[in-house]
Amino acid sequence: MADGFFDIVKGEPRLRAEALLIPEMYALWKQDKTADKEIVTYKVSYIYHAINPISAYAKMDPKKRDIQVIEDMLTKRKLSIDPILIAARDKYKFLVVDCDMSASSLEAMDILINKINAFFKEVEILDGKGGNLGGLVSSAKQLRELHAIRDAFKKQIEEGYDSAVKTKRNIEPNMFDEEYN
Repeated sequence: MADGFFDIVKGEPRLRAEALLIPEMYALWKQDKTADKEIVTYKVSYIYHAINPISAYAKMDPKKRDIQVIEDMLTKRKLSIDPILIAARDKYKFLVVDCDMSASSLEAMDILINKINAFFKEVEILDGKGGNLGGLVSSAKQLRELHAIRDAFKKQIEEGYDSAVKTKRNIEPNMFDEEYN
């Protein structure tokens, strides 16, 4: 799976050359003075996992997600969030999530699922006459269906990203092209 900014290699996002045309991404790249660009790799991982609605962290509550991604991608490596990283993250969110209706819809579904999950954690079960147990069971079934719809929608988006990567400059991929197979 890839998007316009990153290729996913062995489960980790790698900045694409085209992404360096975005001034905020270029500034992030130039900020890293290491020979192997190790620092920018971790910062790119932070941006991808904190924002992309199909990352491995996407199903987490947004607040917990951000804290966990910062811990996993930055804090453990003694890196911190700086203004250049914030600008790159915000531009990525704007271009990939806010401007993409599919990604925006997937993000909205995640928010809805998280709100329903929070409700279930706090609800008090009242059994007996006039109780709410039947309604809760029905709501749980609908939540399960919502998860299935979200997962199918996520798969469609991933397949769309994959096919976009295989189509180069409006040229259909050749079945004999090694990269296509």
